[in-house]
Amino acid sequence: MAFALDHSECAVDISSTIVRSFHVGDSRESKRVHRHVPAMAYVARLFVVSDILHNSSAPLKNASLYRTQFEETLPDIMDTLNAVGHAIVGRMSYNAMRDKVLSVLHAWGQWSLFPPPYLIGLNATFLQKSREVEEDMDVVCAAMDADTLALNDERLKRKCRHAGLVAAGSKHDMYRRLYMLKKFTSVGDGRRQDEIDDEDGNVDGEPMEEDEDDIDGVPLDDDIDGVPLDGDDDVDGEPMDMADD
Repeated sequence: MAFALDHSECAVDISSTIVRSFHVGDSRESKRVHRHVPAMAYVARLFVVSDILHNSSAPLKNASLYRTQFEETLPDIMDTLNAVGHAIVGRMSYNAMRDKVLSVLHAWGQWSLFPPPYLIGLNATFLQKSREVEEDMDVVCAAMDADTLALNDERLKRKCRHAGLVAAGSKHDMYRRLYMLKKFTSVGDGRRQDEIDDEDGNVDGEPMEEDEDDIDGVPLDDDIDGVPLDGDDDVDGEPMDMADD
């Protein structure tokens, strides 16, 4: 952190180096790396980004450049974290990774680092369904307004960037991302749709439904230490209602 601020004149190079560590992209090499690098290593890198952003408002020359540089690339980073999350085996492990990423995004909202619509887009990008499932283009285009469909490539990319979405690929790719964001905001609870659909599933092989027993095998409705909870017996031998003398 101190190094980044002390060398803020190199903000472009430093931020680019950090972004490259996420292996951003859909190339075969990137996907191979995502499978072999621990998910929490990516989370640690996100924490580095967050620390720098938190201090980017420091009264130092060029410190604000970090925010400008990362704002351009955070959608790509979230897209990478999404791919890393989908590669995790086991829902408990995925949930641990997801909660840490979402806590960072929540902190950025508390710090007012970026506009709320941009942060919503980052959340949507991270929580989106697997990219192997593509929406039908007829459905996607039908959901787009005429102004969006009329945008040229450059303006469409700008619209995606401002919305916290990856601004790359074909027009159809960007339309799909805008459609994904529209569905995300219509759900409104910040969960992935496939997570909602699988809400009654198992967690790493453990059933989600519990029986009526308490944790560690102690029933919730049993007496504690043998003392009846609702009986008529006296407590410590003293009657509850005294007769008049």
